[in-house]
Amino acid sequence: MHGGAPVGQGWRRGMAWVWLWLMLLPCAASPPPERVALGAPDNAVALTPALQFLDNRTHPWRPDAADAASADFKPLPPAWQAGNLGQGSFDLWFRVVLHASADAPAHWMWVVDNANLDLVELWSGPPGQAVRLGLSGDSLPPGRRAHSHRLPVIPLTLAPGADTPVYMRVRTDGMAQLPVKLWPREALARQDQWVYGLHGVFFGLLAGLILYNAMLYFSIRDRAYLYYVGLVSALGVWQFGNQGFLAQYLWPGGALLQHYAVNLSLALGGGLLLPFARRFLQTAAHAPRLDCAARRLTWGWVVVFLLNLLPPLSPGQRLVPWAVAVTTLMLVAMAYDGLRERRPAALPFTVAWACLWVSALLYVFYRLGWLPGHPLVVNALPMGAALEMVLLSFALADRFRVERQAAERAQADRLRTELERDMARRATDEKSRFLAAVSHDMRQPLYAITLAAESLERQRPLRHPGPMLQQMKAGLETADRLLDAVMTVARLETGSLRPQSATFSLEPLLEQVDGTFGPRARAKGLRWSVTPCLALVSTDAPLLQRMVFNLVSNAVAYTEAGGVLVSCRVRRRGALLQVWDTGGGLPPEPEAQVFQRHFRGEPGTETDSGVGLGLVIVKQTALLLGLELSVRSRPGRGSCFSLWLPLAPSAAEHAGVGVQSVQWQPATGQVVLDAAQHQGAAVPRG
Repeated sequence: MHGGAPVGQGWRRGMAWVWLWLMLLPCAASPPPERVALGAPDNAVALTPALQFLDNRTHPWRPDAADAASADFKPLPPAWQAGNLGQGSFDLWFRVVLHASADAPAHWMWVVDNANLDLVELWSGPPGQAVRLGLSGDSLPPGRRAHSHRLPVIPLTLAPGADTPVYMRVRTDGMAQLPVKLWPREALARQDQWVYGLHGVFFGLLAGLILYNAMLYFSIRDRAYLYYVGLVSALGVWQFGNQGFLAQYLWPGGALLQHYAVNLSLALGGGLLLPFARRFLQTAAHAPRLDCAARRLTWGWVVVFLLNLLPPLSPGQRLVPWAVAVTTLMLVAMAYDGLRERRPAALPFTVAWACLWVSALLYVFYRLGWLPGHPLVVNALPMGAALEMVLLSFALADRFRVERQAAERAQADRLRTELERDMARRATDEKSRFLAAVSHDMRQPLYAITLAAESLERQRPLRHPGPMLQQMKAGLETADRLLDAVMTVARLETGSLRPQSATFSLEPLLEQVDGTFGPRARAKGLRWSVTPCLALVSTDAPLLQRMVFNLVSNAVAYTEAGGVLVSCRVRRRGALLQVWDTGGGLPPEPEAQVFQRHFRGEPGTETDSGVGLGLVIVKQTALLLGLELSVRSRPGRGSCFSLWLPLAPSAAEHAGVGVQSVQWQPATGQVVLDAAQHQGAAVPRG
């Protein structure tokens, strides 16, 4: 008896624990479903915070089963309150009780704002008696869906003034986002018009950008445009699938194809984004370390792309968020480096991607429930992506413009360098020819002087020294003229020759011309004429004498038959001094080349001892004195050099002066007569 007391006490203690468990069992049961009151809204009603859930894989359940009322539904965890369940394989039931007021519409649309869910079932009614209202999801063909829409949409009818339990089953693999909304049917139709129209503009814009930049690539062959076309195409496919249009229009019922289209296009876009940024910002030349890191990250995207070829929930799909985060940091670093170095392409690149980043942040905040469901916030991502693509296209065009201008400047610099090099080479060649000509022409008078000296040396005692002395004198005069011409050109080019303007009459100058060159012309059998002129001019007399002597010397030297005329007439513009000849004329070259250094006329005739400095001195002296110099010539007929001289302020104007004497010969004198009469001179024939 004594030993049985503890056994009785243990039995009583066990019964007490059973009684206590039975008393507490109602308290441990699932809480009642939350009740959502519905009025007459003009917009959607968010249901996600009011949902309770049940894991169908742990506790298989159906709302029409006999034991449906015993299901253990639990409130959503705080992390799920915004509708973001994370990534994984899900098979969940959700429960909510809807109470429609008397003024609430009877017809509603149950909408899950995620186009990538495999299967959505909707049931309505008391537990054990619930009726399935419809199915939706991208694994079903359009004919089996409760409503043809890009999103899982199922019609729902609510009795006014009554409570209606609603059950939703969601089965999907991948990223599970469940922003559940209840829309009045008319309000959803209005919303769809706006959303579908916005997406139509978005995808039409992408198609236009793809076509435009593809044509630019085939025209320019710049790989940046090719990367851009691939990037925009991948973004378009990703957005088209992520918004449910692929499942609705292109691949109805192809859940696996929908999965591959969304994930592979995202990986492809990430893999093309970095080469585009590298090419656009030219990091290989400006930031080699960043460029190397971007290349390695591009190979990382290649690995992610290959892993996404595996079935859903592959490692590649889990790596995508991390790859996106690292790529974002890389783009920020590349943009910062470009802005720091002030590269022209960095600013539009940064602005374009900032638009996409801001729109992505707005979309993420909306998904997390931190921002209200305004249409601009809900559709921030496609609008930001469209703006980013447009800005990048403009930036590409601006980059092409900048590169073309840089190429044109480089080509112009290259041509300028080549021209300067060619001019330097020509100057060197001219200097060499000039030195050769000077050496040759200096050798002739010196050689003549040497021969004359040797002849005198042999004629001791001197019998007839006159001719040899005359030869030596002529050689010295020739050498002196040659050196004087070289020194004059050097002083004109260095600017050391300063003109001394004075007022004087042209008559003494013309008399010197007549006395100096008349005998030479007559000795060659040429007709020679100098018109008298008493006009007073204001200029440098010695320099003017040098100019006129050079012109007349050339005329006499290059004229073999015919005549030479030196005329002077007074006009309102000033005194016109002209030198005419009937020589061989000048070649048909631009006037500027006639006055270049070493320019010479017919071979075998020489002026300034053949060095070719006579016209150079004339031209540069005219520029120095501010005189107008021109030339007219006809090959085989002759030439005319005209020089306008400023009259002295007190000089009287003369109407004209006739030609003093020109003898007529039909062939050789015609050019002188015609040109003189054309200038208004009275030329007698005799």
